Amino acid sequence: MTALAGDQKNTMITNRPGGDNAMNNKQGFFPAKIMLFGEYTLMQGSAALAVPFDDYGVELRFPMHKGETETAGSNRQLSEFYDYLKTSRLEGLDYNSILDLGSLEHDIRNGMFLYSNIPRGQGLGSSGALVAAVWAKYALKLNKTGHGLKVEDIFFLRRVFSNMEGFFHGSSSGIDPMTSFTGRPVMFSGKNPLAAEIAMGFSTNTGRSAFFLIGSRLPRKTSRLIRLYKEKLGDKAFRSAIENAYIPVCNECISDLLKGSSELEGHFKKLSGLQYELFREMIPDKLRPLWKSGLDQGTFSLKLCGAGGGGFFLGYGNDPIAVSGLESSSGMDVRLINKSF
Repeated sequence: MTALAGDQKNTMITNRPGGDNAMNNKQGFFPAKIMLFGEYTLMQGSAALAVPFDDYGVELRFPMHKGETETAGSNRQLSEFYDYLKTSRLEGLDYNSILDLGSLEHDIRNGMFLYSNIPRGQGLGSSGALVAAVWAKYALKLNKTGHGLKVEDIFFLRRVFSNMEGFFHGSSSGIDPMTSFTGRPVMFSGKNPLAAEIAMGFSTNTGRSAFFLIGSRLPRKTSRLIRLYKEKLGDKAFRSAIENAYIPVCNECISDLLKGSSELEGHFKKLSGLQYELFREMIPDKLRPLWKSGLDQGTFSLKLCGAGGGGFFLGYGNDPIAVSGLESSSGMDVRLINKSF
Protein backbone atom coordinates (compact mmCIF):
# COMPACT_ATOMS: atom_id res chain seq x y z
CA MET A 1 0.00 0.00 0.00
CA THR A 2 1.29 3.47 -0.87
CA ALA A 3 1.47 5.85 2.06
CA LEU A 4 -0.51 9.04 1.61
CA ALA A 5 0.37 12.41 3.06
CA GLY A 6 -0.59 12.99 6.67
CA ASP A 7 -3.20 15.58 5.74
CA GLN A 8 -5.20 12.81 4.09
CA LYS A 9 -5.06 10.57 7.14
CA ASN A 10 -6.54 12.75 9.87
CA THR A 11 -9.74 10.73 10.11
CA MET A 12 -7.74 8.03 11.86
CA ILE A 13 -8.15 10.02 15.03
CA THR A 14 -11.44 10.37 16.87
CA ASN A 15 -11.12 13.80 18.43
CA ARG A 16 -12.46 15.32 21.60
CA PRO A 17 -12.44 19.04 22.39
CA GLY A 18 -9.08 20.40 23.51
CA GLY A 19 -8.51 20.81 27.22
CA ASP A 20 -9.97 17.43 28.18
CA ASN A 21 -7.33 16.14 30.56
CA ALA A 22 -9.16 12.97 31.53
CA MET A 23 -6.47 10.89 29.84
CA ASN A 24 -3.55 12.38 31.74
CA ASN A 25 -1.48 10.22 34.07
CA LYS A 26 -3.04 7.00 32.81
CA GLN A 27 -1.16 4.04 31.45
CA GLY A 28 -1.33 4.09 27.68
CA PHE A 29 -1.58 7.89 27.45
CA PHE A 30 0.81 9.49 24.96
CA PRO A 31 1.16 13.26 25.01
CA ALA A 32 1.24 15.80 22.24
CA LYS A 33 4.54 17.46 21.47
CA ILE A 34 5.73 21.01 20.99
CA MET A 35 8.66 21.56 18.67
CA LEU A 36 10.48 24.42 20.36
CA PHE A 37 13.41 24.70 17.96
CA GLY A 38 14.83 23.00 14.89
CA GLU A 39 11.79 22.50 12.66
CA TYR A 40 12.86 22.08 9.03
CA THR A 41 16.57 22.79 9.67
CA LEU A 42 17.45 19.55 11.46
CA MET A 43 18.01 18.08 8.01
CA GLN A 44 20.60 20.82 7.36
CA GLY A 45 22.57 20.11 10.53
CA SER A 46 20.93 22.22 13.23
CA ALA A 47 20.10 20.89 16.64
CA ALA A 48 16.42 20.45 17.54
CA LEU A 49 14.48 20.35 20.80
CA ALA A 50 10.96 19.01 21.29
CA VAL A 51 9.02 18.74 24.55
CA PRO A 52 5.97 16.67 25.52
CA PHE A 53 2.77 18.66 26.10
CA ASP A 54 0.43 16.58 28.20
CA ASP A 55 -2.43 19.06 28.09
CA TYR A 56 -3.29 16.99 25.02
CA GLY A 57 -2.77 13.33 24.21
CA VAL A 58 -4.02 10.07 22.74
CA GLU A 59 -4.74 6.52 23.77
CA LEU A 60 -5.92 3.37 22.00
CA ARG A 61 -9.40 2.29 23.08
CA PHE A 62 -12.19 -0.11 22.25
CA PRO A 63 -15.76 1.14 21.73
CA MET A 64 -18.03 0.84 24.75
CA HIS A 65 -20.89 -0.26 22.54
CA LYS A 66 -20.67 -2.40 19.43
CA GLY A 67 -21.07 -0.45 16.21
CA GLU A 68 -20.40 3.02 17.62
CA THR A 69 -20.40 5.17 14.49
CA GLU A 70 -18.12 7.91 15.83
CA THR A 71 -15.23 5.48 16.10
CA ALA A 72 -15.68 3.86 12.68
CA GLY A 73 -13.53 6.32 10.74
CA SER A 74 -10.63 6.02 13.17
CA ASN A 75 -10.86 2.22 13.14
CA ARG A 76 -10.89 2.11 9.34
CA GLN A 77 -7.81 4.29 9.08
CA LEU A 78 -6.01 2.24 11.72
CA SER A 79 -6.65 -0.69 9.39
CA GLU A 80 -4.93 1.22 6.58
CA PHE A 81 -1.99 1.92 8.87
CA TYR A 82 -1.81 -1.80 9.65
CA ASP A 83 -1.74 -2.57 5.91
CA TYR A 84 1.17 -0.15 5.53
CA LEU A 85 3.12 -1.76 8.36
CA LYS A 86 2.41 -5.24 7.03
CA THR A 87 3.98 -4.44 3.66
CA SER A 88 6.57 -1.78 4.55
CA ARG A 89 10.28 -2.44 4.98
CA LEU A 90 12.80 -0.57 7.10
CA GLU A 91 16.19 -1.00 5.45
CA GLY A 92 15.29 -4.62 4.82
CA LEU A 93 13.73 -5.11 8.25
CA ASP A 94 10.28 -6.70 8.18
CA TYR A 95 7.83 -5.12 10.64
CA ASN A 96 6.61 -8.62 11.49
CA SER A 97 9.92 -9.10 13.31
CA ILE A 98 9.53 -6.05 15.57
CA LEU A 99 5.75 -5.64 15.97
CA ASP A 100 3.04 -8.09 16.98
CA LEU A 101 1.04 -7.39 13.83
CA GLY A 102 -1.25 -10.35 14.49
CA SER A 103 -2.48 -8.80 17.74
CA LEU A 104 -2.77 -5.39 16.10
CA GLU A 105 -4.93 -6.83 13.33
CA HIS A 106 -7.07 -8.71 15.87
CA ASP A 107 -7.69 -5.58 17.93
CA ILE A 108 -8.54 -3.51 14.87
CA ARG A 109 -11.05 -6.15 13.80
CA ASN A 110 -12.58 -5.84 17.26
CA GLY A 111 -13.15 -2.12 16.81
CA MET A 112 -10.07 -0.51 18.36
CA PHE A 113 -9.78 3.20 17.63
CA LEU A 114 -7.62 6.15 18.66
CA TYR A 115 -9.11 8.46 21.27
CA SER A 116 -7.52 11.90 21.08
CA ASN A 117 -7.95 15.45 22.24
CA ILE A 118 -4.98 16.70 20.18
CA PRO A 119 -6.23 19.25 17.65
CA ARG A 120 -5.65 17.66 14.24
CA GLY A 121 -3.26 19.28 11.78
CA GLN A 122 -2.28 22.01 14.24
CA GLY A 123 1.39 21.19 14.78
CA LEU A 124 1.11 19.32 18.08
CA GLY A 125 2.10 15.90 16.77
CA SER A 126 -1.15 13.93 16.59
CA SER A 127 0.28 11.38 14.15
CA GLY A 128 3.46 11.04 16.22
CA ALA A 129 1.43 10.30 19.33
CA LEU A 130 -0.46 7.61 17.42
CA VAL A 131 2.82 5.98 16.33
CA ALA A 132 4.02 6.05 19.96
CA ALA A 133 0.78 4.44 21.17
CA VAL A 134 0.92 1.66 18.59
CA TRP A 135 4.60 0.98 19.29
CA ALA A 136 4.15 0.83 23.07
CA LYS A 137 1.26 -1.63 22.77
CA TYR A 138 2.53 -3.92 20.00
CA ALA A 139 6.34 -3.67 19.85
CA LEU A 140 8.21 -6.87 20.67
CA LYS A 141 11.04 -4.92 22.36
CA LEU A 142 11.87 -1.43 23.67
CA ASN A 143 8.20 -0.79 24.41
CA LYS A 144 8.36 0.42 28.03
CA THR A 145 7.61 4.13 27.52
CA GLY A 146 11.22 5.04 26.88
CA HIS A 147 12.59 5.13 30.43
CA GLY A 148 16.16 3.93 30.72
CA LEU A 149 16.79 3.83 26.99
CA LYS A 150 20.40 3.47 25.91
CA VAL A 151 21.95 5.54 23.13
CA GLU A 152 21.72 2.64 20.69
CA ASP A 153 18.06 2.13 21.64
CA ILE A 154 17.21 5.73 20.84
CA PHE A 155 19.11 5.44 17.56
CA PHE A 156 17.07 2.38 16.59
CA LEU A 157 13.74 3.82 17.71
CA ARG A 158 14.21 7.01 15.78
CA ARG A 159 14.79 5.05 12.58
CA VAL A 160 11.68 2.97 13.21
CA PHE A 161 9.51 5.92 14.21
CA SER A 162 10.62 7.92 11.19
CA ASN A 163 9.58 5.10 8.89
CA MET A 164 6.28 4.50 10.69
CA GLU A 165 5.26 8.15 10.67
CA GLY A 166 6.17 8.33 7.00
CA PHE A 167 2.73 6.80 6.41
CA PHE A 168 1.17 10.12 7.42
CA HIS A 169 3.52 12.70 5.96
CA GLY A 170 5.47 10.92 3.23
CA SER A 171 8.66 11.61 5.21
CA SER A 172 9.33 12.13 8.91
CA SER A 173 12.24 12.95 11.21
CA GLY A 174 10.86 10.67 13.92
CA ILE A 175 10.99 13.53 16.43
CA ASP A 176 7.28 13.62 17.24
CA PRO A 177 6.87 9.91 18.04
CA MET A 178 10.10 9.85 20.05
CA THR A 179 8.99 12.78 22.22
CA SER A 180 5.53 11.33 22.75
CA PHE A 181 6.87 7.85 23.48
CA THR A 182 9.45 8.92 26.05
CA GLY A 183 7.20 11.56 27.61
CA ARG A 184 10.32 13.69 28.08
CA PRO A 185 12.08 16.50 26.23
CA VAL A 186 14.23 15.12 23.42
CA MET A 187 17.18 16.94 21.88
CA PHE A 188 18.43 15.93 18.47
CA SER A 189 21.94 16.66 17.35
CA GLY A 190 22.61 17.98 13.89
CA LYS A 191 26.09 16.45 14.00
CA ASN A 192 24.58 12.97 13.96
CA PRO A 193 21.11 13.18 12.34
CA LEU A 194 19.87 9.97 13.95
CA ALA A 195 21.26 10.59 17.43
CA ALA A 196 19.10 11.93 20.24
CA GLU A 197 19.25 12.41 23.97
CA ILE A 198 16.85 13.12 26.80
CA ALA A 199 17.14 16.72 27.99
CA MET A 200 16.04 17.62 31.53
CA GLY A 201 16.49 20.35 34.13
CA PHE A 202 14.86 23.36 32.46
CA SER A 203 11.53 25.20 32.41
CA THR A 204 9.45 26.91 29.71
CA ASN A 205 8.42 29.59 32.21
CA THR A 206 11.12 31.41 34.16
CA GLY A 207 8.84 33.96 35.78
CA ARG A 208 10.55 36.69 33.76
CA SER A 209 9.69 35.30 30.33
CA ALA A 210 7.62 32.38 29.13
CA PHE A 211 6.72 30.36 26.07
CA PHE A 212 3.15 30.35 24.83
CA LEU A 213 1.12 28.85 22.00
CA ILE A 214 -1.00 31.00 19.72
CA GLY A 215 -3.62 29.23 17.64
CA SER A 216 -4.25 30.69 14.19
CA ARG A 217 -7.47 28.67 13.74
CA LEU A 218 -6.30 27.92 10.21
CA PRO A 219 -5.81 24.46 8.64
CA ARG A 220 -2.51 23.48 7.07
CA LYS A 221 -0.99 20.83 4.83
CA THR A 222 2.29 19.64 6.30
CA SER A 223 3.45 17.59 3.32
CA ARG A 224 3.04 20.52 0.93
CA LEU A 225 5.06 22.82 3.21
CA ILE A 226 7.87 20.28 3.54
CA ARG A 227 8.07 20.02 -0.25
CA LEU A 228 8.14 23.81 -0.50
CA TYR A 229 11.00 24.08 1.97
CA LYS A 230 13.04 21.52 0.04
CA GLU A 231 12.41 23.48 -3.15
CA LYS A 232 13.55 26.71 -1.47
CA LEU A 233 16.83 25.04 -0.52
CA GLY A 234 17.59 24.90 -4.24
CA ASP A 235 18.12 28.67 -4.11
CA LYS A 236 21.75 29.37 -3.15
CA ALA A 237 20.97 32.58 -1.27
CA PHE A 238 18.26 30.91 0.80
CA ARG A 239 20.45 27.91 1.63
CA SER A 240 23.32 30.20 2.62
CA ALA A 241 21.06 32.23 4.91
CA ILE A 242 19.79 29.04 6.56
CA GLU A 243 23.24 27.54 7.08
CA ASN A 244 25.19 30.68 8.01
CA ALA A 245 22.62 32.81 9.86
CA TYR A 246 19.57 30.83 10.87
CA ILE A 247 21.07 27.57 12.15
CA PRO A 248 23.63 29.24 14.49
CA VAL A 249 20.83 31.26 16.13
CA CYS A 250 18.62 28.18 16.42
CA ASN A 251 21.44 26.32 18.20
CA GLU A 252 22.03 29.29 20.52
CA CYS A 253 18.34 29.30 21.51
CA ILE A 254 18.50 25.64 22.51
CA SER A 255 21.71 26.16 24.47
CA ASP A 256 20.26 29.24 26.23
CA LEU A 257 17.09 27.41 27.26
CA LEU A 258 18.90 24.38 28.64
CA LYS A 259 21.33 26.59 30.58
CA GLY A 260 18.66 29.02 31.79
CA SER A 261 20.50 31.89 30.11
CA SER A 262 18.90 35.35 29.92
CA GLU A 263 20.26 35.62 26.38
CA LEU A 264 17.39 33.43 25.15
CA GLU A 265 15.12 36.44 24.76
CA GLY A 266 17.47 38.18 22.33
CA HIS A 267 18.29 35.06 20.37
CA PHE A 268 14.60 34.10 20.14
CA LYS A 269 13.78 37.55 18.77
CA LYS A 270 16.55 37.22 16.20
CA LEU A 271 15.24 33.79 15.19
CA SER A 272 11.75 35.25 14.88
CA GLY A 273 13.04 37.98 12.58
CA LEU A 274 14.86 35.48 10.39
CA GLN A 275 11.74 33.34 10.08
CA TYR A 276 9.69 36.42 9.20
CA GLU A 277 11.98 36.94 6.20
CA LEU A 278 12.99 33.40 5.23
CA PHE A 279 9.79 31.44 5.95
CA ARG A 280 7.28 33.88 4.50
CA GLU A 281 5.17 31.16 2.87
CA MET A 282 4.84 29.32 6.19
CA ILE A 283 3.38 32.36 8.00
CA PRO A 284 -0.33 33.03 7.32
CA ASP A 285 -1.13 36.53 6.10
CA LYS A 286 -3.44 37.12 9.09
CA LEU A 287 -0.55 36.44 11.49
CA ARG A 288 2.13 38.59 9.86
CA PRO A 289 0.99 41.96 11.32
CA LEU A 290 0.96 40.50 14.84
CA TRP A 291 4.35 38.86 14.22
CA LYS A 292 5.81 42.19 13.07
CA SER A 293 4.20 44.09 15.95
CA GLY A 294 5.85 41.79 18.49
CA LEU A 295 9.24 42.30 16.88
CA ASP A 296 8.83 46.08 16.72
CA GLN A 297 7.57 46.50 20.29
CA GLY A 298 9.93 43.94 21.82
CA THR A 299 7.26 42.53 24.15
CA PHE A 300 7.02 39.10 22.50
CA SER A 301 8.37 37.18 19.53
CA LEU A 302 6.74 34.48 17.40
CA LYS A 303 8.09 31.51 15.47
CA LEU A 304 6.83 28.41 13.72
CA CYS A 305 5.69 25.48 15.81
CA GLY A 306 6.40 22.64 13.41
CA ALA A 307 5.67 23.15 9.74
CA GLY A 308 3.74 26.41 10.07
CA GLY A 309 1.18 27.42 7.47
CA GLY A 310 -1.62 27.27 10.05
CA GLY A 311 -2.39 25.61 13.34
CA PHE A 312 -0.38 26.67 16.38
CA PHE A 313 2.61 28.99 16.45
CA LEU A 314 5.11 29.40 19.26
CA GLY A 315 5.69 32.61 21.17
CA TYR A 316 8.13 33.86 23.77
CA GLY A 317 7.28 36.94 25.78
CA ASN A 318 8.77 39.05 28.54
CA ASP A 319 5.61 41.06 29.22
CA PRO A 320 2.87 38.96 30.90
CA ILE A 321 0.27 41.70 30.43
CA ALA A 322 0.99 42.01 26.70
CA VAL A 323 0.90 38.23 26.24
CA SER A 324 -2.32 37.85 28.22
CA GLY A 325 -3.94 40.50 26.03
CA LEU A 326 -3.03 38.79 22.79
CA GLU A 327 -6.13 36.60 22.72
CA SER A 328 -8.56 39.50 22.81
CA SER A 329 -6.51 41.73 20.52
CA SER A 330 -5.72 39.10 17.89
CA GLY A 331 -8.85 36.95 18.00
CA MET A 332 -6.64 33.87 18.26
CA ASP A 333 -6.30 31.25 20.96
CA VAL A 334 -3.41 31.85 23.38
CA ARG A 335 -2.19 29.22 25.85
CA LEU A 336 0.74 29.70 28.24
CA ILE A 337 3.21 26.78 28.33
CA ASN A 338 4.08 26.36 31.99
CA LYS A 339 6.17 23.18 32.09
CA SER A 340 9.22 22.17 34.11
CA PHE A 341 11.28 19.15 33.09
